[in-house]
Amino acid sequence: AQTYFSSYFKRTFSISYRDYIHNLRTTLIEKRFQNNQLSIKQVAHEFGFTDESHLSHYFRKRKNMNPTNYKRL
Repeated sequence: AQTYFSSYFKRTFSISYRDYIHNLRTTLIEKRFQNNQLSIKQVAHEFGFTDESHLSHYFRKRKNMNPTNYKRL
């Protein structure tokens, strides 16, 4: 069933389900940073990362910028 869903999703939306979820998650994390009310540690916890380092690695991989610098923009 998962293979069918994945291929259907990619055929319909021209993006893999995994990439869609990563993009959505990254966008939501960016919005949390833009609000600037939560610490990186709080955002990491909210999105299910093990710690700030895990979130930083994930974010840097997708945005080529660490969360601290992104929050300063």
